[in-house]
Amino acid sequence: MTYIAKQARETLKRLVFGSAAVPQQCGIGLRDPQSEVSVWLHGFGPPRDVTYRNVVAAARPFTIGVGLEQDDRAVAINGTPASLEFRERGGEQHRLGEIYLGPADLVPVGEYKLCLLRAQRCRNYCLPRPRL
Repeated sequence: MTYIAKQARETLKRLVFGSAAVPQQCGIGLRDPQSEVSVWLHGFGPPRDVTYRNVVAAARPFTIGVGLEQDDRAVAINGTPASLEFRERGGEQHRLGEIYLGPADLVPVGEYKLCLLRAQRCRNYCLPRPRL
């Protein structure tokens, strides 16, 4: 893309979306246990609610830890693709986003396993497609 094409694109974006750059993420504080968003794990058997069993394990590469029971261990390490789906808890339970994951590692934590999953791609359903 030439310099002039880049400038034209940036000017068009400012005209359509305004001059303020809206961040793609922001930190918010929610009381524990939070009641706004549910998190569902897909890919290791039937979908399951892991709202209170997930944690950001690393920022780069973006890695998420999900607590699994012993019975889930074999399923998690066989390379099955997985995803986390984020939904509204109330109302119509709109889908807010998805993170598609690949296996990274399993860490024993007492009688459970912390399954580390590395983000491969994501989808944001909160903003209109042109804004994304």
